[in-house]
Amino acid sequence: MSKRVRLGLRGLDIHLKIKAARKIIESMSGNHNFPEPDPPLFETEDSVSLLEQKYSELLEQRQLVQRKSLQLNSAECELDKKLTMLASYVESKANGNSAIIESAGMELRADSVPVGIPDRAKIKAVKESVNFGEIKLNWEKVRGAKVYNIEYSDNIKVESHWKVYDSTTKTKIFINHLSSGTKYWFRVQAIGSAGRGPYSDPVIKYAP
Repeated sequence: MSKRVRLGLRGLDIHLKIKAARKIIESMSGNHNFPEPDPPLFETEDSVSLLEQKYSELLEQRQLVQRKSLQLNSAECELDKKLTMLASYVESKANGNSAIIESAGMELRADSVPVGIPDRAKIKAVKESVNFGEIKLNWEKVRGAKVYNIEYSDNIKVESHWKVYDSTTKTKIFINHLSSGTKYWFRVQAIGSAGRGPYSDPVIKYAP
């Protein structure tokens, strides 16, 4: 059977692709089996150098964005802290009077009602983060959920491959320390006072 080339470029990490390209260029240089490469090797080398340059620029931008993201998160947490303290102050002064609470520009908390087992969680978006090996996951709020379990797997066909990444009270999370270029599945489970809800439909994403 006639053999063909397998490049394996799809899903290959950028720095590994650059390394593979340079190996090909070096191996074909002066190789009598390939007297007139098409395209010429110097053009391929130019493409490698351009990719390497843009990759370096991207890394610098990602580091900048990461610093800005940390500063943004810190500022958001500080505001949340102040607003939470204000809410406690308003409650202490209002003594349960809804009109006084609303006069502070704040909404009234709904009266608690018994709820059953949480419904199935629904993932809204799964996106690449600015950091390597990091995925951002968002899902819809589930009524009655106290906490959400986030799980991931590199092989959806084997149930034992599902691993719990973390639990959170929020409806978003950054999943990091993933292997770049690897395909992962993600799912979310809402947990409430009455028990555990069903898993969300899994979503798939390659780690950046």
